[in-house]
Amino acid sequence: MTPLRVLIVEDSENDTLLLLRLLRKGGYAPTYRQVQTEASMKQALQEEAWDLILSDHDMPCFSALEALRIFQESGLEIPFIIVSGALEEGIARAAIRAGARDFIRKKELEYLLPAVQRELDQGHHPG
Repeated sequence: MTPLRVLIVEDSENDTLLLLRLLRKGGYAPTYRQVQTEASMKQALQEEAWDLILSDHDMPCFSALEALRIFQESGLEIPFIIVSGALEEGIARAAIRAGARDFIRKKELEYLLPAVQRELDQGHHPG
């Protein structure tokens, strides 16, 4: 199994566990931190090194676009992938233009592993 440090921006514990299960099925051994506020995301980015960020969009106090802005301000060069159940196409396009590497709908999670593998193969090797 390939070690993978994942920052998960998500308000649902069940969805976080589902993402981790998918990563394990794909051959990764994820260590992770789940955050759901701007402050906790900033703290996580300062305290630890990450290989990948997976972000929900529609959360009570936070959105993928806000998470993407914090990520951009950090100056990190790691994949940022939005995994969300509800996201208008226009917002998804804006997020991609703003630096998100991909957008995966929660009802189409079979696309997550190929997206993660593609991004990590493009020079972002975990470990």
